[in-house]
Amino acid sequence: MNSGANDQPGKLDQLVRAEQARILYAGIRVAVVSGPASAAVLMALFWSVVTRGRLLFVGAFIVTVLTPLSLWLYQAYVRGYRGPSDAQRWLKLQEVRFFFASLAYGSAGALWFTPDSLTYQLILFCFLFALSATLMQEVAHHRPLILLTFPPLLLPFIVRAGLATETTSRLVALLAGTGLLYTSATTLNLSKLIRQAFAHRFNNEILVEQLQAQKQLAEDALSAAEEANRAKSRFLAAASHDLRQPMHALGLFVSALKPHVAGEQGPRILERVESTVRSTEVMFNAMLDVSRLDAGVLVPDVKAFALGPLLSRLAAEYAPRAEAKGLRLRARVGAHSVVSDPTLIERVVRNYLGNAVRYTHRGGILLAARRRGTSISIELCDTGEGIHRDNLGEVYKEFFQLGNPERDRTKGLGLGLAIVKRVAQLLDHPIKLSSRVGRGSKFSIEVPVAVGAAERGAGKPLEQWDERLLVGARVLVIDDEADAREALEVLLRQWDCLALTADSARGALALARAQDTPVDAILADYRLRENQTGIEAIAVLQRDFGSIPAAIVTGDTAPDRLKQATSSGYALLHKPLDPMRLKAALCRLLGERRGGG
Repeated sequence: MNSGANDQPGKLDQLVRAEQARILYAGIRVAVVSGPASAAVLMALFWSVVTRGRLLFVGAFIVTVLTPLSLWLYQAYVRGYRGPSDAQRWLKLQEVRFFFASLAYGSAGALWFTPDSLTYQLILFCFLFALSATLMQEVAHHRPLILLTFPPLLLPFIVRAGLATETTSRLVALLAGTGLLYTSATTLNLSKLIRQAFAHRFNNEILVEQLQAQKQLAEDALSAAEEANRAKSRFLAAASHDLRQPMHALGLFVSALKPHVAGEQGPRILERVESTVRSTEVMFNAMLDVSRLDAGVLVPDVKAFALGPLLSRLAAEYAPRAEAKGLRLRARVGAHSVVSDPTLIERVVRNYLGNAVRYTHRGGILLAARRRGTSISIELCDTGEGIHRDNLGEVYKEFFQLGNPERDRTKGLGLGLAIVKRVAQLLDHPIKLSSRVGRGSKFSIEVPVAVGAAERGAGKPLEQWDERLLVGARVLVIDDEADAREALEVLLRQWDCLALTADSARGALALARAQDTPVDAILADYRLRENQTGIEAIAVLQRDFGSIPAAIVTGDTAPDRLKQATSSGYALLHKPLDPMRLKAALCRLLGERRGGG
C-alpha cells in the first residue's frame, strides 16, 4: 500500500504527459492541411503588394519543411510511441515543431508588413490573431508550448508595426501587443485548468485501481473524488475575475478602434476581429457559467416580469442568423407574465435558439409560449435532423455534440444544453425534450405564471436611453487595472464624454476636488487595491460632493461579493462589458442625474 502511494505522483505525471502527447499528435492531421491552405490564401491576398521573393520564401518553408516534418513526426509517433513513460521525449519534439512553425508564420507577419496600407496590416493581424485563438486550446495542454508559440508568432509583426512611422501602424502594433498579452495570459490560465482536470481524471483512475485491490478504501476514495470535483468547480469560479479582466479591456479597445479604421475592407476586417473576441468571450462565459452553477455561486433573482417582450427581442435578434441559412424563424409569444429570474430565462432561451439555428439546415424554427395550467411552457420547435432516442439523455451532458467529432469550434462547445439543465434545476423549472429523427425536435421549459398584483406590475416597458446625455458629461472611472482604465477612457472620449480616471478612492477624491464642475457619474470597479471596494470609494466621494449616480463594474462571481455589490443599491455591471450595454447604463445614470437636478 505504501509503495503504491509513493509511486502515484510519478505515475500521475506520466499519464498527464501521455494525454498531452496524444492530443498534440492527433492535431497534426488537421494542421498539415489547414496550415498550408490558410498560408496559401494569405499569399494570394498579398501577391500584388509584397515582394514575390518574400512570399515564396515563407511558402516554400511551410510546404517543403514544416509540412513534411509534421507528417514524419506523426508517423514516427504512431510507430514508435511506447507508453506513458516515453511521452516526455515526444513532447520535446512537439516543442521544436511548434516553435519553428510559429516562427515561420511570425516571420511572414514581419516580411509581408505593408506600412502604407492599414487594410493589409489588419488582414495580417486578423490572420495571426485568429491563428493564435485557434492554437489556444491546443497549446494549453502543454504549458511550455505557450511561450514557444505565441511570442514567435506575434512579436515579429508587433516589432515591425511598432517601428513604422505611421500612427495607424503603431495603433495596430498596440492592438497586436494587447492580443499577445491577452492570448498568453488567458492560455496560461486555461493551462492551469486543463492540467488540474487531467490530474483529477487520472488521479481518480489510479484511485480506482487501488480500490480494486483494497475495497475497504472505497468510501474514502469516493469522498476524495467528489471533493476533487468540488475543488475544480470552486477554482473555475474563482478564476472568473482574472479571466474576465483582459477580455473586458480587449473588447473595449476593439470598440474604440472602430472610428480609426477606414477603407473598403478595413471595417469588415475589424468586424471579424470583434467577432473573434466575442466568440472567445462566449467560450469562457460558457465554461465559467457551468462552474458557477456547479459551485452554487449563482443566486436567482426571482420576480414577476412580462415574458412577451423578452422572447420577441430574442426572436428578432436571431432572425437574421436564421434567414442567412434560408430558415424562417417565427415567434408566438402572447401576453404572458411569469415569475422567475429573467436573466437566467433569457440564457435558457438563447441556448435553445442558438442550437436550433446551428443544427437546422432547412425548414423553420418556432419560438412559442403556451399556457399549461399554472405554468407557461416556453417551447422551441425546429425542423432539424432530430435526435435519436438513445441520445436524448446524452445531449444535456457537458461537451456532448452530435455530428461534430472533429470538435469544430464554429459548431459550439457542447455546453449550451448542459447550462440549460443546471439553470432549470436551480430554478426548479421542468424541462422537456422530444425529437424524431429526420423530422425535428422540441425543447421546452415550464415557468410559473404570475398572478394578481405581481402580474399587473410585470409588464413594465424597457427603459429608453438618450445618447445626447453623454455629450460633455464628466465621468469618473475608478479601476486599479491600467488596461481597463485606458480602454474606458478612450471609449468615453469617443462618446464625447470628459473621462477622469483614478486607481483608488484617494486618487479619485483628489481628481474630483481639482475640477471646476462636479462629476456627473461614477464607474467604479468592485475590487480595488488595499482591500478597498468600489462601494467604499463611491461613499468617500459622495461624502464630499453629495449624491452622484454610480455603477459598480465587476468580474467577480463569488456569492458574498455579488450580494454585497447588489445590496449597495448601485447598478451592477459585469465584465467583460459590452460597449453598447455600458452606453445604455451610463445614459441611465446621467438621466438620473438630470432628473435629480
